[in-house]
Amino acid sequence: MRIRKRKDAGFSLVELAVVLIIVGILTGMGITSLYAYMERESRATTFVRLDAVEQALYLYAARNKRLPCPADGSLAETNASAGIEQRSGNVCTSGLQYSTVPWRDLGLAQGASYDGWNRKLTYRVFYDATGTPAGQRGLVRPGGMDMSQCVASAADDGGAITDCASDGSTAPIEFLRNKGLTIRTNVAPAGSVIRSSSTPEYGGGAAFVLVSHGKNGTGGYIKSGANPGRSESPPLSSLSGYVMELENLDFTTDDIYIDSRMSDAQNAVPANFFDDIIRAPSIHWASDKANLGPQ
Repeated sequence: MRIRKRKDAGFSLVELAVVLIIVGILTGMGITSLYAYMERESRATTFVRLDAVEQALYLYAARNKRLPCPADGSLAETNASAGIEQRSGNVCTSGLQYSTVPWRDLGLAQGASYDGWNRKLTYRVFYDATGTPAGQRGLVRPGGMDMSQCVASAADDGGAITDCASDGSTAPIEFLRNKGLTIRTNVAPAGSVIRSSSTPEYGGGAAFVLVSHGKNGTGGYIKSGANPGRSESPPLSSLSGYVMELENLDFTTDDIYIDSRMSDAQNAVPANFFDDIIRAPSIHWASDKANLGPQ
């Protein structure tokens, strides 16, 4: 009787190669999906925290009739002064490059002042440091957000001249004139302005700006108080092509900020890159939300 030899049941090299390719593809798809999920979660967390800080600022204004100055973002989260507004008289003293959320003054948990990528939210407010005297029109001075005494005209108040929150104006539009931060959809083109201090009829400029510096974190302080972007080589201030991202940093003092559509994170054109997430309510809107709008 002839005895048959049993064939080897192992994989051939070709079969093994095909299996490895399939496993690699599936693994790559899984990692890509995981990264996409994490990105969505980080953005969703950022939106929630921006909303919470914005509401806390309205509540602070309702209680104090002014907005707080920023905290010093260069301080480590363990520093006793972290999260405390930095002000002197009617102006803010932390400097634009250090402006972060004063979470202690707002009664928030420290974690609420970070975005979804664990960087500190940037906070800027109109405080009129160049006025005479400094801060006389700023929104951080006593009564700086109070429009409740404004009237549409002298006739609306029985002919009396009504002082509008120590501003010396009688109509809401005068209270808003030449106040606030400018918000654009791009750096300079005509028609890109969303709100400005020169257009009081649209609620004036922005009372404050909250900025998450997005996934790339350009300009955002981390928990230790360090700002990795500022130590890059070349420094961010020299990357003139990234005009939209740089406008939301501290390299200029023109009170102009950008709120635009997010660009593709892989976009190779620097001028088109933008992944910041912004909150920038007008003065009129913020006053109304704080129940300090014209009565």
